[in-house]
Amino acid sequence: MKRLYDQFAWFLKDFGKTYLVATLTVFLSNALVLVPPWATGYLADLIISGAIKLNTFYSYIAVLFVLILLMYLINFIWQYLVFLGSDEIGRAARRLLVTKYLRQSPPFFAKNSTGSLMGKATNDVDAIADMAGYGIMSLLDATIFPLALITIMVFAVSWKLTLVSVLPLTCLIYFSKLIGRVLYERFYEAQHAFDNMNEKVLENIAAVRVIRAYDKSDEEIRDFVKTAQNLYDKNMALIRMGAFFGPISRLVSGISHTIALAYGAYLIAKRQLSPGSLVSFLFYLDMLNWPMLAVGEFINVSQQASASMERILELLAYPEDVVYDPESEEYTGGGAIIFDKLSFTYPEETKPALHDISFILEPGQTLGVVGKVGSGKTTLLKQLLRFYPQAEGKIYLGDKPLQAYSRESLRAAIGYVPQHPFLFSRTIRANIELGAPVGVASSLEREGIEKISYRPVIDPENKLGLQELEAKALPLSSRARMTAVPKDGEKNTGKTVPIGSRTTENSLLKVTKNIDSPGISIEEAIDLADFRKDLEQLPQGLDTLAGEKGIALSGGQKQRITIARALLKDPEILVLDDCLSAVDATTEETVLKALKKKRFGRTTLISSHRISSIMHSDLILVLDEGRITERGTHKELLAKGGWYKRQYQRQKLEQESQVKRNMG
Repeated sequence: MKRLYDQFAWFLKDFGKTYLVATLTVFLSNALVLVPPWATGYLADLIISGAIKLNTFYSYIAVLFVLILLMYLINFIWQYLVFLGSDEIGRAARRLLVTKYLRQSPPFFAKNSTGSLMGKATNDVDAIADMAGYGIMSLLDATIFPLALITIMVFAVSWKLTLVSVLPLTCLIYFSKLIGRVLYERFYEAQHAFDNMNEKVLENIAAVRVIRAYDKSDEEIRDFVKTAQNLYDKNMALIRMGAFFGPISRLVSGISHTIALAYGAYLIAKRQLSPGSLVSFLFYLDMLNWPMLAVGEFINVSQQASASMERILELLAYPEDVVYDPESEEYTGGGAIIFDKLSFTYPEETKPALHDISFILEPGQTLGVVGKVGSGKTTLLKQLLRFYPQAEGKIYLGDKPLQAYSRESLRAAIGYVPQHPFLFSRTIRANIELGAPVGVASSLEREGIEKISYRPVIDPENKLGLQELEAKALPLSSRARMTAVPKDGEKNTGKTVPIGSRTTENSLLKVTKNIDSPGISIEEAIDLADFRKDLEQLPQGLDTLAGEKGIALSGGQKQRITIARALLKDPEILVLDDCLSAVDATTEETVLKALKKKRFGRTTLISSHRISSIMHSDLILVLDEGRITERGTHKELLAKGGWYKRQYQRQKLEQESQVKRNMG
């Protein structure tokens, strides 16, 4: 129980007030529930003795009816509060997990499979939410209610009858501890089995074309059946153990009722108990049935939640692979990029991916990185993005090490186009606008805008003389951007606040400036990426749905959309990781010429297996097994007569042959 409390302490701290009100309401509800059985017994004694009058009887019935209505109203209130807490913890836990996921570097995802991460954000969070709702309800019913019942049974009926009748129920305490330990272990195993099944489903869906191409559908189905059977077996073991408590509770309850009837009749015969008191006692004893069952329900739910919380806390405790100093400086642009004897080995690997990399790229220059497949091109570029913890050597940006700058300023200054393009299941416009500078509202943020009144937060005394005040709900960030326009209309003051039930609190989490975008327009970004002609052929233009649920786009189209995304904020440094591999030579040339013209005086880093993509660079590095084997300009490398020249000649011949085939 202590471990469970320690695990949920953070939640109780945040939502303790809600549960305190719910608990106080439970006390009131329990007090009212005790009245009808007592009144029923009292009426029974009056009827048996013949001392009751019809008017008195109707009065008692009316009072009981009012009490029952009041009791149900109070029960609704406390159960509503408890299950409100359940939804709150579910939302809070998912927010914590997704925040953790989005802030992690690649090593984290190498150690945690997608299926496992999804399982924690779904099944495990659901188990925790059940504990915060149904579990808390069962706990209150299994503790406060039986104590109130036993108290009135002792003092209002008979302590002797209570002692002999309730004594068998104490054996449930031992059984509860025994079954609790087993439930915890079995639920933990079931959750791991669920993770494995999740991973299998995701893998099969992602690789469905490969599976069909190699005619491996039957084999994969057999593997999935084994995985699903393992999950079924684990869940059945959990269900069987959880099913024990209900029948045993009913058996013990039946024994208690039998004892109560027999001993109660004996006490009536001895004139130590009235018939009405026995009626009341049997009502109270029957009301103890649910608390006894609630003990089992609480044990079941709490042990599942404890196992799930342990899995989630273990994940949340995962240390940051790339640590940023909270006192780090803002990168304001400018300065050379310097790699000084940098070596890097991927986590869990023994063979270095980069060896003793050194070069200087002056501001405004372009770096080209070329080499064989697996030579380390992508790894080199990712070092500038700080996706992995830096090992040996240094990287300088200007006159300071890369680690001296804040995460936010580095991300704002660098535009990155990955080797493998990814599009969200949203419109093409929304996909491109993901690259908008921080603080500039995109169409994605404008979806489902809600206007709310929040003047007291921004300008409580109206000193600014506001013309407009509106709040835009930002669904992705669970925040609302408050925009206030002063009378001069020149400056916007934007404040980001939490939305939902806490929107009315005067606690600002973040302050941002809602100014015009310092980047370029989406139309210009599309033109630079040479996507205009493709866009005109799409059914709804920029509003065409892309991604998994949208229109089928070619690899080259996806690459150019991601290029437009990176260009939208007009970054100080642009990193292009072999992002033109799927386009033809003509399109490649068009994009590179446009970028060279637009980004004159800006720093660009390009990796590619095509010499044509990097031949215009101010500095070209040739990599082989993580080492720089050649360096220089295009002319210098051709003069050296090494791998670069041979590769250039081979690719040139291939291109000329392709042109001849197209013409023929």
